[in-house]
Amino acid sequence: MPLPRPLPESLQTFQDAHWQQNDIGRSQAMVYFTDRWFLKIQPQASPETLRQDLQALKWLQQHVPVPEVLGHAEQDGQEFLITSRIQGRDLSLLAQEDREKAVMHFARGLRLWHGQPTQDCPLDRSLDFRLVEARQRLEQGQIALEAFTDESPEDVLNWLHNNKPDEDLVLTHGDYCFPNVLVDQDRICGFVDVGRAGISDRYTDLTLALWSTEYNCGSGWKHVFLQAYGHDLDQEKLHYYSLLDRFS
Repeated sequence: MPLPRPLPESLQTFQDAHWQQNDIGRSQAMVYFTDRWFLKIQPQASPETLRQDLQALKWLQQHVPVPEVLGHAEQDGQEFLITSRIQGRDLSLLAQEDREKAVMHFARGLRLWHGQPTQDCPLDRSLDFRLVEARQRLEQGQIALEAFTDESPEDVLNWLHNNKPDEDLVLTHGDYCFPNVLVDQDRICGFVDVGRAGISDRYTDLTLALWSTEYNCGSGWKHVFLQAYGHDLDQEKLHYYSLLDRFS
């Protein structure tokens, strides 16, 4: 299919490729793919810019398998990012055939992320950073109000500010769910959608990982995931980060 707009001059090499649109996921970007590449297009004014993806991908390439950056440009208020396409299938597809194998890969992948050295990582996703980000999103009307049924977003955010838990900082993916983990020939071959990656508490990932495990495999598989990951669940922290995720 033709792209909805011409690519910037620096990316013209990719203009006439056989692009297909990807409608899966919650990204604000328009996403297209070929058998070799992925393309994201989104307004420069978006809350989460593709520059975040660019910075994350460049640093992460030395640590975990992520797509290679092939080009980035800005034009007419739009931002463009082209990356390589990792050949593999995501864990949500594997879970339809073999839930146990999918959950084991999922836990193994998260251990890989959380076991990386963090000393020189420039990607800050600490709790203070995320709370400031949450306040900005609230003030700019960029949160889903339907996620707040019992209390107002303002009350929830104030509670989060006043009840900050101690942080167990690791390298986090930031959007760790089954579709963002790719496998090939019974091994993990890549991770995608890493624009929110950075140094954060491990519950930044564990909260979504547990939800994704239940969504893709059923509630009975959450304890299997936790055993394979190797962590005793802290319910208070899980509750805290679940509330914080409402502002993402």
